[in-house]
Amino acid sequence: MAKIDEAFELQNSELLETVLSDNLSNPEYSRYEEYVLKLARQLIIENQLDFASKASLAIIDRNLENFEAVDLYSSINRALSEEEAARRKKRFSTAWTK
Repeated sequence: MAKIDEAFELQNSELLETVLSDNLSNPEYSRYEEYVLKLARQLIIENQLDFASKASLAIIDRNLENFEAVDLYSSINRALSEEEAARRKKRFSTAWTK
């Protein structure tokens, strides 16, 4: 799990994807997914949505049947879309009032 920790610390999605891919045949692979999701949820609490999204997508790319990862990814992307819409609205209203 040290490599997963390193990937999260560096926010390196390529390293995370490599670690997951290298361990797909590991009988304990589900524990890797669980650990990645745990760390991704922690990132959400810290409002680091971009890497949390990439981490959940890395799981989905290797296991489409991990519905927890799919739900997390969907929720993160919905939140990112809402943040972007709020930024656009704020820019528009600020520009309009000048």
